[in-house]
Amino acid sequence: MVKYNRLVMLLLALVLAASLTACTQPNESFNPTREIPPPEDPLPPMDFSMPFFDFPTIQPSAGSGTASDPWQISTPEHLAWIGNPGYPERLTGHYLLMNDITAPNNLVIAHVEAEVLQNDIARAGAGFLGSLDGNNHTITVNIYLPSIAGVGLFRLIGASGRVSNLSVVGQVDGHSVVGGLAAANEGEIISSTANVEVTGQYFDIGGLIGINNGFVQGSSAMGTVRGLGLVGGLIGLNIDTVEYSYATGNVDGLNVVGGLIGVCVGAVQNSFATGNVSGLQNIGGLVGAFDYGTVSSSVALGAVIESTDGAIGRIWGTGENNFAVNNHASAATLINGQPITGDGTHDNQHGQTATPEELATETFWRETMGWDFDEIWIWDSERSLPTLRGLPGAEIPLTYDYDAYNDEEA
Repeated sequence: MVKYNRLVMLLLALVLAASLTACTQPNESFNPTREIPPPEDPLPPMDFSMPFFDFPTIQPSAGSGTASDPWQISTPEHLAWIGNPGYPERLTGHYLLMNDITAPNNLVIAHVEAEVLQNDIARAGAGFLGSLDGNNHTITVNIYLPSIAGVGLFRLIGASGRVSNLSVVGQVDGHSVVGGLAAANEGEIISSTANVEVTGQYFDIGGLIGINNGFVQGSSAMGTVRGLGLVGGLIGLNIDTVEYSYATGNVDGLNVVGGLIGVCVGAVQNSFATGNVSGLQNIGGLVGAFDYGTVSSSVALGAVIESTDGAIGRIWGTGENNFAVNNHASAATLINGQPITGDGTHDNQHGQTATPEELATETFWRETMGWDFDEIWIWDSERSLPTLRGLPGAEIPLTYDYDAYNDEEA
């Protein structure tokens, strides 16, 4: 997948979000659980400037920051030490989380100057360019910056950055480009999860990532996600690649809202969403808007998809010039209170219909969907759903070597 520079990313987000200014006001039947301001004309300017917080910091006493000898992170002060904006060289180091940590309030790692996100004139190597191995531990976050754009535990994971084996829980509130784990990703997020309540005032809002222009594999989001537009249970705007991932939280917005991804112009495969999705227009059980991208071998399981005015579908709400294959949706899913009549097809916006009884069996996912239950997925008999091996909190350890698989596929 071709990488987009940051200017293209921002312009694409702005173009997609521009349709919000043309939305009519929602009628009284649309009532998200948290009040979201109606769209203004024009949208107010985004504030990318990050306020300075003087967090206590302590350099880790173990490790040296190399890939073979990473800094060992065991306290909130160690975590804040990584993201101290006065020491950008720390953003290229390698880190290993040694235990669960509660981050200082409003800690955002990888403070990037405003012009880095807004233009492509940024200093070389912006964002977090090192690696953080969560070691299957959890970071608890509480970030409340509703007027700031670019908010998450990581503001930007750069092209060489990598986050893996990490669980994030808590709450994240921001303006635009907001994610439970990362506001924006250009690198790799592997085997990580966010159980975070995410709220954005405007657009590019995701349970895991606000804007993804990188690689996401074997990851999930489980919290409720709310925003104005380009809102997704996992990712707000996906430009690159997502595979073997899922979202289980409910998703609320106005325009372009999806159970998994708000807007997909990249590739999604072997993924699913179970949350209810509601909004004004362009609402999909998996993807809100699906243009020039690919969605394959994925499943929408949400019980309710609601749109008060405009395009709606079990797989995607609106889209053109896209490629879809082997996608399925539950026969129990209601669109504006009504089931889809007929069987649907695997390559259209409603997907091939599968009964709840079929979806509750490993056989369906293994044989019909073609998912790998020997090395990637395991069957959760309590939920009657697939879950990922090695995901933080999973009982069965990871046996699948993602890096080796990617090398074989190359």
